[in-house]
Amino acid sequence: MDSDDIVTNAVTDAITAATAAVRAAADAVTAAAATVTVAANAVTAAVAVVTAATVAAAAVTTVVTTV
Repeated sequence: MDSDDIVTNAVTDAITAATAAVRAAADAVTAAAATVTVAANAVTAAVAVVTAATVAAAAVTTVVTTV
């Protein structure tokens, strides 16, 4: 193996390691995004419950006011 091969192998190894690091970072970002999505879905569900309660309260108010 000559010096060119050694340099080529070293560069290839460095690129492989950098690629693995970028993939790991991308996986971490994907996991974080999934966590945020779950939290956002929980907030959306809570807002839906509050909205339903508000609509029900408005209906009761309308009935009481009408009667």
